[in-house]
Amino acid sequence: MLLTSGQISMGISSFIVFIFTSLLFLSGYVLQQQTVRSIQAVIRPPTPSKSANAASPLLSLPSLRSDDAPPPKVRWDRLAYVQLITSPEGICEVLLLFAELHRQGSRADRLMLYPRAWDKGHGGGAAARRMLDLSMERYGVKAWPVDPFLRDSDPLDPASYPLTALLALTHYNAVLTLATPALLLHSEPLDRLLAEAPDSPVSFILTGNEVSSNLLMMRPSLAAYSRAAAELSSLPSTSEPVLLRSLWPGPESLLGSESLGEEQILGTSALGRTGQDDLEVLQNAAVVVFNDDNIPGPAIDVPLRILQQSQPDGDAAMIWDGLRGRYRDEWEGICGLELVKWKGKGQDNTEEL
Repeated sequence: MLLTSGQISMGISSFIVFIFTSLLFLSGYVLQQQTVRSIQAVIRPPTPSKSANAASPLLSLPSLRSDDAPPPKVRWDRLAYVQLITSPEGICEVLLLFAELHRQGSRADRLMLYPRAWDKGHGGGAAARRMLDLSMERYGVKAWPVDPFLRDSDPLDPASYPLTALLALTHYNAVLTLATPALLLHSEPLDRLLAEAPDSPVSFILTGNEVSSNLLMMRPSLAAYSRAAAELSSLPSTSEPVLLRSLWPGPESLLGSESLGEEQILGTSALGRTGQDDLEVLQNAAVVVFNDDNIPGPAIDVPLRILQQSQPDGDAAMIWDGLRGRYRDEWEGICGLELVKWKGKGQDNTEEL
């Protein structure tokens, strides 16, 4: 059967359309894979090489200051990452941070503070005790029991353990605490911040014009603790970061760009909303805090349709999914826990371990 010129022309046109459509698809696929690889490289940074000085608590660290003075010797045993745990599921949230600090070779102490009532069999449970032991044995974590801030407070109420208590840790020259759940991407900026902690008893970062609760830096002393404790006792309903900022309001208590600013403590709620390239923002981040408004942290097994309603648009969605995916993998792999069952919006999605 002979083809007409119209049929031949249509066949050629269809072939050309097919070729260009295929090329467009392939180019889009290649670009997508390059983006995915770039995201994976940032989300899962390579294991750092061990320094020759890694075994010593005294280590010379390049200074963050702009002057020409030689960098001081750092007493890492007098510096600490401290996390106050008030619920059993919080142990795993902190363990993921401390395991990554250990993997990246941070020399500062890693300290968990937990309610002393857990040692008496109240509230913690066997799984909580197992994870505390795992933290100490595998990742060099110190775990100290603490009493409620007020003598007559409920020892199992999270509100009984304010962050102000960290100012009483006078064994340390400086301590740093982070909001959880969070992923640590790069420990070096935080180590540098600890090594050259500002002189202010409490230091903050700002989100816009507001004090952020994502990171607090403290220089413990009995004088600072007494001052903050007295204020907290008289104003118990005030947000703690706001209260501490009111006690130390000067510019010297703000962590500026020369040390560590809000761009290095990235909240997932900001993805797709910064007006900048999200991958570049992520590359500069030291820590990612999961602070989305409408859904809980990645350890909660949220239905897919709810996740899709909450995720940002464009490439930010892949970054967002990748961060949550890494966190879930570590929750299951490091802590040995299953994801927590979703109970619905507005419900308490935590549960006993």
